[in-house]
Amino acid sequence: MGFFNSLAKPKFTLKEAAENAPELMGCYKIYQNGELKYVGKSGYSLRQRFIQYYDGKMLLSAAGKRIHDNRDTVEVSWIVMISKNECERVEQQWKSRLKPEWNRL
Repeated sequence: MGFFNSLAKPKFTLKEAAENAPELMGCYKIYQNGELKYVGKSGYSLRQRFIQYYDGKMLLSAAGKRIHDNRDTVEVSWIVMISKNECERVEQQWKSRLKPEWNRL
């Protein structure tokens, strides 16, 4: 866990992330009240994924709806990855090890 934490950016509001995250692939963590709630990946653009959550374009999943419904109270952090395979591997490791609540919806 230390390796990934050392690479993680500080936490941002979802709106700040939608405005400032890089247009690069990566993995992210979503927190509410300081508690990890969700982990995910974007194989194309972290910024676009955060915009989708903020604008409500990810409502097909229960987790996406929960993130959108709480868009003004959640915080996010992310790490940039160099390949889609790396994104998939890290996301699965996080899900398995951290067991975030909203990943189980």
